Amino acid sequence: AAPAPAAAPARPPAPAGSGGSRGFDFAAFAEARVRGRGGGGALGALLLSPRTGTMPSTHTLLQEARGLPHGTVCTARRQAGGRGRGGNAWESPEGCLMFSVLLRTAMGGERVPFLQYVASLATVEAVRDHAGGEDLGLRIKWPNDLFVGGEKVGGVLCTSAYREGSFEVAVGLGLNYTNSQPTTCVAELMAAQHPERSLPPREALLAGILERLEGHVGILEERGFTPLRDSYTDLWLHTGQEVHFEDGETLVVEGLADSGFLLARRKGGSETFELHPDGNRLDFWSGLLRQRHP
Repeated sequence: AAPAPAAAPARPPAPAGSGGSRGFDFAAFAEARVRGRGGGGALGALLLSPRTGTMPSTHTLLQEARGLPHGTVCTARRQAGGRGRGGNAWESPEGCLMFSVLLRTAMGGERVPFLQYVASLATVEAVRDHAGGEDLGLRIKWPNDLFVGGEKVGGVLCTSAYREGSFEVAVGLGLNYTNSQPTTCVAELMAAQHPERSLPPREALLAGILERLEGHVGILEERGFTPLRDSYTDLWLHTGQEVHFEDGETLVVEGLADSGFLLARRKGGSETFELHPDGNRLDFWSGLLRQRHP
């Protein structure tokens, strides 16, 4: 059986043995939360991390446990059974920032799918914050992958269940932080583009992502995704991207529809369409379906 995770609130001193190359530095995380703009919110107030640094899956733990409070975070340095979209295995080498956070929300079901968007947005923004405001080229591939150039460096997975009048959502993230394989990582981007800057500890970046995410979730609950849409599309890969169909038609991506699907216009024309994945492929961009947009 996997060792039981250590648990700690964010503010007390780190338990003995929690730092080092394999453990999570609770004290560094607590300090980063206090330094943040909000001074530490609900997300990350309770944090779980295995003493050995390795566990089967942060996401599965939050899904299967009962009674954990809103905002509980589970993080690990290695996962033996990390999960990606469609049930695929997620590679989780040493150096990857991996965590899942439990959200309980009374927002309407039509807004829940946007949580993957705000989690992706929060991650890109937090990386930029921790690079001193510099753009390292990290971008969102709709709906929830993170790319640099043509290489994937991260991704978001959201799973939800409806219980007792609210949604319980596990939001998971994997981001190549100091691992240069299998593609590249934030550390390499920072060293290549801004060698004068030091890489912040993963605990500080985790605190920054959670702070950004908490703010975005609050906006999503109160006002929907519209106030965040421009920020999301400013950091994605797709404005102006052409999508070609087998019948010879070409559509040009313009943004996101209110539904959260892609909004595209017929090339050389004025008619607009929503583009939906067909639901049968791991790559959402393969087999897109068209529906006329009113």
